[in-house]
Amino acid sequence: ARAAELGEQLRPESFAGTPDKIVDLIGRYAEAGVARVYLRVLDLEDPGHLELLASEVLPQLPDRRRPSA
Repeated sequence: ARAAELGEQLRPESFAGTPDKIVDLIGRYAEAGVARVYLRVLDLEDPGHLELLASEVLPQLPDRRRPSA
């Protein structure tokens, strides 16, 4: 039931899915020239979302931060 409630909050441009799917979607945006994405966690009652992002998604993304001058 909670997942259904949260699903109703997703916009068409939202990312949802497995970690590999999210990495793929972010990669497609990067290939199109997007330099920054913002992530929003809808269910703050479940810190597992942040843990999953930190352990499964972020390590797969290239570090594209600009070097400091």
